Amino acid sequence: MEKIVKPVHYLDAHRGTIVSIVQPLDNSDYILTLSNDKLVLLWNLSLGNLINEICSDACPTKLFIFPNLRFLLIPKWSNIFSLIDLSLFNLSIKKIINIYFPENEKVFIGHKSWILNAIEFDDKFLTCGRDKTIRLWNIKSQKCELIFSEHKQNVNYLIKLNKGLFASCSSDNYIKIWNLKLDANNPRNSILSILDGNLPVFQIEKLDDICLVSRNESPTMKIWNYTNGNLIKILEGHFTNVICMTILKNGNILSGSYDHTAKIWNKKFDNPSFTLSGHEFTVYNVCECKNGNILTASGDGSIKLWDLNKKRCLMTFIGHDDYVVSMLVTKNNEFVSGSYDGAAIIWKIKY
Repeated sequence: MEKIVKPVHYLDAHRGTIVSIVQPLDNSDYILTLSNDKLVLLWNLSLGNLINEICSDACPTKLFIFPNLRFLLIPKWSNIFSLIDLSLFNLSIKKIINIYFPENEKVFIGHKSWILNAIEFDDKFLTCGRDKTIRLWNIKSQKCELIFSEHKQNVNYLIKLNKGLFASCSSDNYIKIWNLKLDANNPRNSILSILDGNLPVFQIEKLDDICLVSRNESPTMKIWNYTNGNLIKILEGHFTNVICMTILKNGNILSGSYDHTAKIWNKKFDNPSFTLSGHEFTVYNVCECKNGNILTASGDGSIKLWDLNKKRCLMTFIGHDDYVVSMLVTKNNEFVSGSYDGAAIIWKIKY
């Protein structure tokens, strides 16, 4: 029988939905939460204490960590965004309480609407957003070096591929492949456009050196050859729209849906290899623990931990009063969840 687990700490300073949770440095004792109340707050993970307010005008999309560039990106309500050096989060709690964070930000101006996604790209980084563009930025100059403007609607997601390639997907129903190293003087045009049906494409993930997987506003996902644009496989199994997905360490795909289930997919087969059933509402978020177990967060207010080897639910985490929409696995069998109820909760997985 599965265990019912209670919270370790409630983080309840926000006044809106917790849309994003990040850990600035691996194995650090700090986490950051972003809410649609425009606040980014810094917390102590071990004690559950609020340390500092990082930002008061953030747009409620997502926080982005660039581990190689060593920066945190915060999208702002006013269409600008800022970078904060991750080295600041190595400071003691006493020192970090006294830091005025705007003085330590690099501010970037150029997008005409909210940023929806961002990725590192060598010694630079890319952003995309509601202004239908993708932009390449230079950290030192704080300037936009290139603008990619082929998409006709929101650019929702970016992924880095290989050999100078990256991919984007958009509400214009297209996936596009770009090569920054193809022509240093004119790399603004995509090298391949893939029409993913007649629905907006919200997410893409790299599977291997030639394949990516996409999800759009439908119950299916699709696997594409991104070198030639060929459709390799349609993953059918959910009854209603797929709302989230991630790639597991073993290369399998994990998806969550409005049909109250999560499913595991092997890219070699059309049908799911395992269905995680037990939630009473939409599965809004899915993630993998460091030992390979799976967490699913639902609109029923609960999170469930699944053992894929035993094919069963091990634990259910009860504590939120509304939809659970964000999660982060941290350290020492701990994770953090965020909800419509305005609270983030720190949990301990007790085996």
